[in-house]
Amino acid sequence: MSSFLKFIRFLEFLIFFGIAQFCFPQPLIASCRSIFDNSKTGFARSPSFLKEFSVYVIRSDHNQIDEIIKQVLSIQKSLLINKKPIHEITLADVDHGFLIGEMQAERLKESLVRQDELIVGVCRKNPDQSEDQLAGYAILGSIDYFENPHKDNSKGTLTLSISQEEWNHFISLPNIKYIKQIAVDPKLRRKGIGQLLVDTCKQSSPNGLLADVLYWPTPFVNQASYCLFLKNNFRNIGSLYINDFPTFMPCKTHVLIWNSY
Repeated sequence: MSSFLKFIRFLEFLIFFGIAQFCFPQPLIASCRSIFDNSKTGFARSPSFLKEFSVYVIRSDHNQIDEIIKQVLSIQKSLLINKKPIHEITLADVDHGFLIGEMQAERLKESLVRQDELIVGVCRKNPDQSEDQLAGYAILGSIDYFENPHKDNSKGTLTLSISQEEWNHFISLPNIKYIKQIAVDPKLRRKGIGQLLVDTCKQSSPNGLLADVLYWPTPFVNQASYCLFLKNNFRNIGSLYINDFPTFMPCKTHVLIWNSY
């Protein structure tokens, strides 16, 4: 076959391929990054030390908030431990971190709107753009919960290891946030995602952060989360006894604070 005929055949192939693509486009596969990118209501960054991940801070007015909440709850479900009988829980179940507070989609969405909460999401990027996934998240909310038990013992008891004056000063700081929940996909542990979440929480709430970590009753000791916060200069300033947890037994948490000063 002459070079000219080969060239004509090649042109025919290109024309046919273009028409086929136009007439029979490939279905779009929803991915974490395309969902998170599909809004101007949050900010994003790609950390230089974790090039395969992107970080997003999402507010309630994100136009894909329902799908994002669905992915958040999928990770949450994989880490819930209180669905298992307590006598069957082993150290292996709690060693890498766990969750006990199950959230419902509508309740989470409502709190995002009512209390101006934020979702920090870390998204894992894949080259083919079709399998991007939410790798971890943190939910930032109001610190009201920690003020109320201190005022109303029917909800719980806050016992401080710092002075009342120092505590009052901390909670009076403007725009400080409470890390209500922080979680990493169990399949993606040991990749720096938890660190990235904490770093972004600090950027989103630069005046201060408050967190708490379960340590009682045994065996519900979340040592992995506790060490993560201590490594990031959070201070243990007391404990909270919670007797009104809707989906769990009475329990105790370490209360930790971080501030930039």
